[in-house]
Amino acid sequence: MRPAPVNFYDLLQINPQAGQETIDRVYKLLVSRYHPDNAQTGDAERFRLIGEAYDTLRDPQRRADYDRQFEVNGAQPLTIFLSKEFTDGIEAEAKIRIGLLCLLYSKRRANPDFAALSLLDLENLMSFPREHLLFAVWYLRAKRYIVQRPLQLHHQRRRRRFPGGTVAAQ
Repeated sequence: MRPAPVNFYDLLQINPQAGQETIDRVYKLLVSRYHPDNAQTGDAERFRLIGEAYDTLRDPQRRADYDRQFEVNGAQPLTIFLSKEFTDGIEAEAKIRIGLLCLLYSKRRANPDFAALSLLDLENLMSFPREHLLFAVWYLRAKRYIVQRPLQLHHQRRRRRFPGGTVAAQ
């Protein structure tokens, strides 16, 4: 089985529109953290992947090629959501809700100004039909963990009113 392709933007925890200065800054931080010589947090494989991501994203031509390829392949289901614990048993629904919150949290970390995922994105990332996700969305919305605007879900931090009375994460 071939390993799933790595999303370099997620790996570096940056927005796909990030500029070169941001890429350089994040790269330096992560490379020092995951360098194999770092006894506490060293990770040779992650270090190698971060170097590969940096080499690709710092070169405008390679980055454009990567973006096109990534666009063609689209978002692939995350393997953790394919396990039995997300589909079998009484705990599966709670795990789906936690998974949904984790995806929104990850999106917020990558792009603090726009932490939203469409239901289609969630279907693709979690590999669940919309009907299974709608209950989790309803539950999280009822508990006020997320807010939903047409087509998007937001991780709720502070509430801010937008024209038309919709509520979104700030």
